[in-house]
Amino acid sequence: MKHLLFPFILSSAVSFVVSSAALPAAEEELVKSKTVSSSDRVTVKTGNTDRLQFLHGGPGKELFKPYISILTTPEGRNILRDAPADHIHHHGLMFAVKIDGVNFWEERPGNKAGKEILDLPSFVTRSDIKFTPVGKEGKTELSRWRETMGGHLDWCNPAGEKLASEDRHIVFLLGGKNAVPDAVLVDWTSAFSPAPGRQSVKIGGNDYHGLGMRFHESMDKNGTFFSDNEKNPAEHLRGTENLTVCNWMAYTANLDDKPVTVAVFDCPVNVRKMRAFTMQDGKTVFAYLSATVNLHREPVTATHDKPVVFRYGVCLWEGRRTAEEVEKAYQQWLQYAAHP
Repeated sequence: MKHLLFPFILSSAVSFVVSSAALPAAEEELVKSKTVSSSDRVTVKTGNTDRLQFLHGGPGKELFKPYISILTTPEGRNILRDAPADHIHHHGLMFAVKIDGVNFWEERPGNKAGKEILDLPSFVTRSDIKFTPVGKEGKTELSRWRETMGGHLDWCNPAGEKLASEDRHIVFLLGGKNAVPDAVLVDWTSAFSPAPGRQSVKIGGNDYHGLGMRFHESMDKNGTFFSDNEKNPAEHLRGTENLTVCNWMAYTANLDDKPVTVAVFDCPVNVRKMRAFTMQDGKTVFAYLSATVNLHREPVTATHDKPVVFRYGVCLWEGRRTAEEVEKAYQQWLQYAAHP
């Protein structure tokens, strides 16, 4: 199953240069895409548009958790919100759990939270853009646009002691035959093992811990969650918060004045089937979506021989999509996950 664990084996920073000769204007703009690294972030750009931004803080300025702060729809509209006043620890698209009882999710003042520290020398990026000929008129079509980044993270307690090691790989896909047509797709993989010198590590958390996503403020109201498991009732937690066992969970709402749809996909390599945490009442509570695996009831143990893997897809469309469309996209992502 190794082919399902990591979308890429990253050994160096590589950039593939594509000739723009005789390409349509839209494809010429795509060829200008690039991944830009600075001291505290990595940004995937198309022309002047930031498509994805991964923040890590930089040397000596490590964040509590590296995360994706910008993730845009095909038209370039960001769906994420970072550190709102009501929950400053909500950072766009982020992954956080509890490690040996240490909380890596909340960041409230006085809270003894852990830190996910990225090992910058291990962090590399890779661009892979390819066009293929179509017909006899010299036309081309995008067959692949894939931006990959990944590296090693140390999960440390408040005293700085290393508890767990994570290998994180994030793949950004836009268009092409190996992605979902008319959609943006992010493939997120986190593989956990004990830190050096430790034999095992327990991964637990609250019912919302996992891969969490805080939406743009305009998406908080009048949105709708739906999944591939509409026949079975969700487990009600409290207020507007629910857990749903499913292969995918989608949310559709207006981003400013135009609708979008966002879905999270489960992967067969995960330690358990996804339980999607959702909350939203359209009035006073913000909308939130997390991919979880019941860690609040059943923590899992990672060893050096048996690392624990979390892998999910996040898919974005313009407009409102049906359950049939989301299911089709999920099946396409599963094919990609097996053969990236």
